[in-house]
This record gives sequence, C-alpha cells and structure tokens, in this order.
Amino acid sequence: MTAAGVVVVDDGLLADILAGRPPSVVERASRVVTTSLWHYRLCRALLGDGGGALSRRFVGVSRDARIALLALPRIDVLGLASLAVDAAQNVTVSIGDRVVHLNALNAEAITVARATGGALVLGTESPNLRAAAGVVGLGFEVVGDRPDR
Repeated sequence: MTAAGVVVVDDGLLADILAGRPPSVVERASRVVTTSLWHYRLCRALLGDGGGALSRRFVGVSRDARIALLALPRIDVLGLASLAVDAAQNVTVSIGDRVVHLNALNAEAITVARATGGALVLGTESPNLRAAAGVVGLGFEVVGDRPDR
C-alpha cells in the first residue's frame, strides 16, 4: 500500500475523484497530481460521444454537468510542456535483461512522479509502467479494476 504523500493518478481515478468517489489512498494524500495526457483523456471522455470505456461512465450525464466536472478542485496537472526533456529521457528503461520502450503516456507518468516525489496510483494495471516504476524506485499501486468501469 502506498503511504500518504504525493500521488499521481490516472484518468480513471480522476473520474472517480470528480464523481466524489476517490479511493482511500487518494483521500489520505497530501497532494494529488495527474499528467497532462491523463487529463486530456478525461477531458476527451467528458466532452466526447461516449464511445470509449472512460466515456461510457458519463453516459446519461448532461453536457453542462460534464463540463462542470472539468474543474479539478485540488489536483495539479503537470506534463510534457514543462517536463519534455525529462520525459524524453524516461522513454527507455532497462528492466533486467530487457529494455522497455515506454509510450508517451507512461514516460510522462514516470517523469511527473519523479518530479513530484509521488507514487503512481492507478485504477487499472499497466505492466510496463509498473516495471518502469520499480526500476526507478517509484511507489506503484493499483487500487483495483472496479466493476463500475
């Protein structure tokens, strides 16, 4: 379990937070941070047509209510705009005998967690991100694939 402190959350957990259902590890955190790409994915889900897994969580919610959800109350958004050089350095991580090439989403997550001293807290498992977090010494926790996702 991740100790309370800084947590970096994914788009699914952002949706939970905005819906008033944050996991306990987020409630205990001193600071909640997300990446610009995870924030973008949440915005796309809130403003889109409901076609993706995250978007489907907002089916039946009025557009005005979805737009109101875009305000992130106590969540900082950090990302590639301010951390591009660091993110580029985190694209490739050696894990044992293999080299993992992280996509931009995962490289940004690693970079934001390292920059803030935070642990990665996700709603769904990401094996490459978990492995990379372990290599660079970051906390990593999956709070569970909830049935309402």
